[in-house]
Amino acid sequence: MKQNEEVSQPPLRADARRNRATILTAAHEVFAEEGLDVQIQVVAQRAGVAVGTVFRHFPTKEALIEAVGAMQLRTVLDRFGRALEEPDPPGAFERLVWHLTGQYQLYRAVPPALANDSSPEIEQLRVQLYELLGRTVALAQEGGRIRADLELTDIMLLVTACAHVAEGTSRTDPALRKRFMTVVFDGMRPAGGSPLPKPTHASPLGSWLAVYQAQR
Repeated sequence: MKQNEEVSQPPLRADARRNRATILTAAHEVFAEEGLDVQIQVVAQRAGVAVGTVFRHFPTKEALIEAVGAMQLRTVLDRFGRALEEPDPPGAFERLVWHLTGQYQLYRAVPPALANDSSPEIEQLRVQLYELLGRTVALAQEGGRIRADLELTDIMLLVTACAHVAEGTSRTDPALRKRFMTVVFDGMRPAGGSPLPKPTHASPLGSWLAVYQAQR
């Protein structure tokens, strides 16, 4: 009997991996369509599994959001890497911001995931994000596309603000997003800029977290 149990374990583990992947994909889709406040039952229905199966893999909804956020962060990192390899590297920053804000619904779980400071996996992804974002911003600054005194704090807050505007105008007047984004990018151009005060928090994450948590 013990021998038979050992033989049957690998397929069960494979099934568990498939279930987990299916749940993550379903949650990603449902979060994009309905937002993060959606009930777990909706995710389970989309995945074709029982609610209990979802909770076996993710004990809380927060754990599910974090896992989806990690998956979405990897997608963001991949886009950053590919954008830096495209022609016109200094323009990668603007292309990425247009994409991230235009497709904000695909990355809804990223902010709460980034706000989690207790996950080693998220911390590793956060470090990679800062590195790639830093390179992207530096190339844009060196190429004269954006002002030299912009810091990562400014960029993170601007992207967050643009995403909020995109979400608010997506079903009413999508053209308003383009107007807003044009104003934002014009404000980031080197010419005619006013001196910027230093942020209160020492780290980009600290400043962004203060704003993010104040809105929750």
